[in-house]
Amino acid sequence: AGQVFNVACGVRPTLLDVVAAIGKIVGKDVKPVHEPKRAGDIKDSLADITKAKTILGYTAPVSFEQGLARCVEWYKARLA
Repeated sequence: AGQVFNVACGVRPTLLDVVAAIGKIVGKDVKPVHEPKRAGDIKDSLADITKAKTILGYTAPVSFEQGLARCVEWYKARLA
């Protein structure tokens, strides 16, 4: 039987980190609007890549910021 592995960058950026990184990538000064918490909001999220590191020798090939920049470019190319 196969195994399941988390494949991720191994860091836990905050939502504000993500907003700032997207703003930097697209060259915009993004000002987040803070609203009250909602039921079901996720406070923290981090994929545990320990198993992938141990068994597969996995390391993220790009940083979170590089991956986000690639994602933005992918969407720009397809939505333009």
